[in-house]
This record gives sequence, C-alpha cells and structure tokens, in this order.
Amino acid sequence: MQIMGWVLAIGATMLVALVLALAAVSIYLAFARINRAGDQPRLIPHPGGRAVEFPVMTASRGNRTLPFHLRHGSPLPGLVRVTPDGLDYRPLRWVHVPADRILCVDVPYPSATAFFTVWVRDEPVVSVMAISRLAAEQCVVELALHHPLTPRAWELVAHRYQGGGYVPRVVSPDVARFS
Repeated sequence: MQIMGWVLAIGATMLVALVLALAAVSIYLAFARINRAGDQPRLIPHPGGRAVEFPVMTASRGNRTLPFHLRHGSPLPGLVRVTPDGLDYRPLRWVHVPADRILCVDVPYPSATAFFTVWVRDEPVVSVMAISRLAAEQCVVELALHHPLTPRAWELVAHRYQGGGYVPRVVSPDVARFS
C-alpha cells in the first residue's frame, strides 16, 4: 500500500516537471526568436508608404496612471508596426490603432529608457517594452514622423535630430491626458 502511494507521488511529480519543462522550452523559443531578430527594425510593404516593424519584449494595453501595469496581452515577445495609417502591435494577435486616435508618444519613466507608451484617445495607453534603449529610440523616432511627442520622449530622441531639418511636434502630457 505504501509503495503505491510512493508511485503516485513520483508520477505526479514527474508530470508537473514535464509541464514546467514544456513551458520553459516554449518561453525560451519565443525569446530566441526575438534575439535572432536583434534590435534591427524591418521595412515592410505597405500601400500607404513607409511601414516599419520592430521586435519588442512586450506590447500591450496599459493603465494611463500605471503604464507598467499591463491590462491585456502576454508577457511573451511581440512585434510593433508603425505605419502611416496607425500603429499595429501583436502580443498574441494583431491589434490596430488608427492614426487619428493616437494622441502622443510618451516615455513615462526617464530611468526606463527601453519603455514607452502611446496615448490613445478614449482608451488605455499602448505600453511597449523594447529590447533595448536603441530599439526604443528607433521606434519613437519612427512614431515621431506621424505623431507628436511629449517632452520626455523628445529628450530620448533629441540627439538624433541635431543639425537636421525635421523637428517633431512636442506636446505637453497634460494636453494628451485631457484630450
């Protein structure tokens, strides 16, 4: 009788270990896919003009007051596409945010330079954690071609515009907050 209990305990432990191993392998493969892509954005064909796809650590809806608090989405790596007609992001499935609904791009925490948010009219923000500061800069610069930046977002990318002719629109976060 006692042997049967031990056999059941060992079997249950092995089953739990197998499930954990499968979860670890799937997470490893997801991050390996992102690491192979590196920080490099990809130009993709788009009928409206220039569209760029960025690999990111995570992209999800977030809370306006606590942007790190993700409302929906997945902690797995995803993609963000910046297109002339808006922003597409994929935590698990593609979500489209039309350009006319985007208020501004913000970097809510100056110390977390790989993290930025896209303020959306009448909805929560889109929170994006890039692979690195460089990847976040590239994505914010691409977003600046179509949408205004907050002063903190401008500080992140201002060095890229030194001596250039184009200067993106900079808006106060309060304007976005109450729009």
